[in-house]
Amino acid sequence: MSNSLKIAIISDTHIRPNFDDGQQAFPSDAIANDKAKQSVNAIIKNNPDVVFHLGDVVHPIPSLETHLPAIEIAKDIFSAIKQPIYFVPGNHDIGDKQGTSNAPESTHKLLTSFEENWGQLYQSFDIGDFHFIIINS
Repeated sequence: MSNSLKIAIISDTHIRPNFDDGQQAFPSDAIANDKAKQSVNAIIKNNPDVVFHLGDVVHPIPSLETHLPAIEIAKDIFSAIKQPIYFVPGNHDIGDKQGTSNAPESTHKLLTSFEENWGQLYQSFDIGDFHFIIINS
């Protein structure tokens, strides 16, 4: 077995619907999807063994009607990655602790929705000589 592993890490892509949903706080928000596509292209070019997305896959928080359409766009963007990809949730993906942000309180329903779209919230696995643990904290 090899004792090396090439890992790609991506975070806070804040993918959004393909229309102005009124949630653009910064000019860069308008190009978030294009930036995510560029990041995916860089990942593909560098051919890692595994990819981790560390949260805030989409921008619309779960209480907005644009959340699910943004998830579908994100799935399409990330489908170009052929290596294993693991997603860890952010507050834009599953909500937050009560009173800590403008995201809704995280609920069992939101956690289940994340798992249905992106994978298990808690898991461990081996890749080569390396053991990984994903924990939704």
